Amino acid sequence: MILKSNVIILRIIKYKDNLVICRCFSEKLGLISTFIRVSKKKSYPIYSPMSQAEFTFIKKNMGEIKYTREISPINNFNFHLYPFKIMMHSIIAEILSNVLSNEENQEEIFQFISKSISNINKKADDYFDLYLIFIMQLTKFLGISPYNINKEDGGDFFSLKYSDFTQNKEQNRDIIINREEIEIMSLLWKRSYSNNYEYRFTRSQRSKMLNILMLYYSLHIENFKIPKSINVIKGLF
Repeated sequence: MILKSNVIILRIIKYKDNLVICRCFSEKLGLISTFIRVSKKKSYPIYSPMSQAEFTFIKKNMGEIKYTREISPINNFNFHLYPFKIMMHSIIAEILSNVLSNEENQEEIFQFISKSISNINKKADDYFDLYLIFIMQLTKFLGISPYNINKEDGGDFFSLKYSDFTQNKEQNRDIIINREEIEIMSLLWKRSYSNNYEYRFTRSQRSKMLNILMLYYSLHIENFKIPKSINVIKGLF
């Protein structure tokens, strides 16, 4: 069976000299792996994490690795001009590999990811906060959004585990955030790509928020693994 679908590339694993396994998120097939034939003499930017393309698959039974017969790039940019974006895209791709599923026809979350990455790619500067906005907005599609962070009558402490305010700051102190952190998290929850210019986080705030978000994901998504390269990116973030 031949099937065309837009995909977001997450990871490439070398299988043979002329064959790689592409881990990607397909609009029609969900999270899948597919074989792609490559040239020994050329490298293709399209295979960078978070690149977008239309794949023509040879689809067999569910669960089998599929074969990609044709690839058409979509809305990609010059990755080599933005080393930080390359690193951050790799982290985002690793996060997505942990949280996405192989269910078919996930158009809503696919469109969100696709449009988000396109928005980030169009920005030549002031794009650091956009990655945090993406990670926070993604929680809404995963059903784990910390919407209680915006309670008007909330207290001075917020439990990341229970996603709600608490008065017991001594219980599970490693997953409790304070008033300063609550305000930053609440502001991030309200932000979007359209109102991104209204406020910019400091480097310290971005680093703190990234730590909080990764902890939040690990508490709410089973077997979630925090990307090892997170610590490397903090110095540039």
